[in-house]
Amino acid sequence: MARTRHPWYRRVRNAWFVEVDGKQVRLGEHPADAPGPRKSKNTGLWNAPPSILKLFGELMGQRESEPSASAPRDSVVFLFGRYLGWTKKNKAEATYQQRRFFLRSFIRFRSVRSNPPNRITVDLVEHWLDAHPTWTASRRHAILCVLGAFNWAVNPKRRLLSVNPIAGIDVPPATRVRAYLTPEQRRVLFDATRDEAFRGFLTALSETGCRPGEVAAVTAADANLDLGVWTLEAHKTGRKTGKPRVVYLTDAMVGLTRRLAAQNQDGPLFLNSRGRPWNRNAIRCRFRVLRKRFPAFGHFTAYSYRRAFVTDALEKGVDVVKVAELVGHSSTDMVMRHYSQLQERVAHMREMAKKAAG
Repeated sequence: MARTRHPWYRRVRNAWFVEVDGKQVRLGEHPADAPGPRKSKNTGLWNAPPSILKLFGELMGQRESEPSASAPRDSVVFLFGRYLGWTKKNKAEATYQQRRFFLRSFIRFRSVRSNPPNRITVDLVEHWLDAHPTWTASRRHAILCVLGAFNWAVNPKRRLLSVNPIAGIDVPPATRVRAYLTPEQRRVLFDATRDEAFRGFLTALSETGCRPGEVAAVTAADANLDLGVWTLEAHKTGRKTGKPRVVYLTDAMVGLTRRLAAQNQDGPLFLNSRGRPWNRNAIRCRFRVLRKRFPAFGHFTAYSYRRAFVTDALEKGVDVVKVAELVGHSSTDMVMRHYSQLQERVAHMREMAKKAAG
């Protein structure tokens, strides 16, 4: 992995550095109370302590917030740079990466880069979207990213713009993915998977109800096997709740975690068959292959396992408050709106209706 993406340790200086624009930037000395610096054989990354990672994140956030030296202050590039810098500091990493992808794509379209923000039109945005016909569900996300940047700029706290030039643009309604993987279907997918690395990843999705990114990011340091939990300090809702994400492990997951921790003491526990950490694209590719093999299962994704976990738990009588806690939500609203698909389990719901009617 490139040095610009992760801190590295220089033993002679007992300090951590990162390379930015060809220059080595010193982040700070190695904390005396932190574990000794080591470089993972699997990932090639150093085990930077939390304090160094925090300094690294602040540095990269500052760089994102600074517009290009050649970008005029009244340009779209300047505005988007400021918006991405704010996103980096205040939103989850996945949110930042999504917004960065779509905004960079929009800037590269036609003459957008050289236009001032007030010259951007709804027609121009729609032409950009039409130039990407493969963006089906993503079309909504792309519009919301650009619209959100302009809304952020017109906020009275900033006043970078007086009006949003694309206010009123049509935003497609959200489409709910309804694919539910039954326990039998999940067993078929597991049996069809030959490599143990992906089997372990599927097991973690099934047994924990975690988001795919949480499984991909968990490390040996996050695991407390005496208590039977993972404790994730960095997670999707961490900024909102201010609390770590606690994942409660089944006996099967305790055993799997113990085995993987013995193999991967540094870096992510779950690695692919090449010994590399799972990333969003790698996960998406594996599920695309499975969908081609089993088209009758519908449009399932890695997130389908999380939906199945919630739906199965509710069907088995687990209280909705406990289910929300198990999957890392502070309220039951998200669980009932986005994950529970009990209404599609006709037999179960008819049985519930009988109970309700006495």
